Amino acid sequence: MNGKERHILLVPNEDGFGPSAFGYYIASALLQAAPDFSITVWNRSRFAYNKALYKKSIATGRVTVEPVWNLIQLQKEDGFVSIPQTLTTIGDYRSASDRYPTDAVRRDFDLVVEIGVPAAARWAEENEIPCIGVFDHCWSKTLDMMLSDAASSGIAPVSDKEREAWQRLVVQIQRDEASAGSLFLFPRFITPDPYYRHWKNTAKAQPFELGGVLGGHVGLTRSAAQQRFGLKPGEVNILIQGGDTPAWDSLLKKLIPALRAQGQSELEKRKITLLIYVPHRLQHTLTSQRALHPRLTNVRIFDTLPNGTLQNILPAVDLIVTRAGGGTVNDAVACQTPFVCVRETGHSQVEAILDACLKDGLTRSIELADLLDDPLHAVLGQLDRVTENERIVRNMSSIRPGREARVVQAIIDLCQ
Repeated sequence: MNGKERHILLVPNEDGFGPSAFGYYIASALLQAAPDFSITVWNRSRFAYNKALYKKSIATGRVTVEPVWNLIQLQKEDGFVSIPQTLTTIGDYRSASDRYPTDAVRRDFDLVVEIGVPAAARWAEENEIPCIGVFDHCWSKTLDMMLSDAASSGIAPVSDKEREAWQRLVVQIQRDEASAGSLFLFPRFITPDPYYRHWKNTAKAQPFELGGVLGGHVGLTRSAAQQRFGLKPGEVNILIQGGDTPAWDSLLKKLIPALRAQGQSELEKRKITLLIYVPHRLQHTLTSQRALHPRLTNVRIFDTLPNGTLQNILPAVDLIVTRAGGGTVNDAVACQTPFVCVRETGHSQVEAILDACLKDGLTRSIELADLLDDPLHAVLGQLDRVTENERIVRNMSSIRPGREARVVQAIIDLCQ
């Protein structure tokens, strides 16, 4: 590479922690493989999270994080995507894409890596900067599916004006997606077939398959992970987490009081700790509920993990109860941690991932009603299915982790 420093732009989209975690796996591998590369990260919604992830690299001057808004973020209400609120958040996408990127300090890059940011792909093409996309779905296809979900659910009727605005948004985003250069997609259990077919008709070039998942090389033993997160040796740990999506807000508000009402004795007797991820916006409400019952010591509530992604705690976790989001599925498979998924009717993308994972024997499903009816025993019942959980882990073992190496090699090759 002739000793010339290369500057890479990494652009994870704004919808949740998953895209930023994906970016971190790629960036960490690139920084290790290429000492003469530096990285700038653009993301506003997870600005603090990215600053924490790259704390050491920021201190050494190899990473800069800038709060640049990447245009697309979903808003949800009662577990469903809110068409009106999302339209308000995104605003006039065409005008915003034309002005993108606003608030960016640096703009001279050798290559762009975008994770679900069509405007960044378009900006890179217009500025003749090589661009690599890495994504687990396709925004235009997903948004189109969400409009159908909203119509079929009947929970929040969509007006003709909102439908027209949403359809216009889908078309505008697809135009930007057509700028995608080299594109890597996740395996079919994370990126189901409809997305591959859609990208085949949208992208300039045939998408590449990652051939596995990102991460998986945490480097922590079970005891080290337990010690890092203050977990008791010899205890069984169940992680309950729905990511940062508001889809689980109503569930979490019911889950903690239900666990409190059921009592602590069974968890203590079986030496089980429940680790429940609660987004920051709900922390005050649910920690206050827990404070009302101080004997609930075997239930741990946490927000974002310090200096790392979800994978850092998974060596200490025996079972994950979650939703079939691409980021969580990636992390569970990469760390070979068995997981079961709560059904999320009304969200076709998540249900498509769940169905694909079920087909490959990577998970089981739980009905939301069963979890709400008796949360403790619904969760413990999944833990007790030991033979099936072991089978899930065996099925995971054939899937290659660490596939960020393939993306890193493509970055280096394009920067030669």
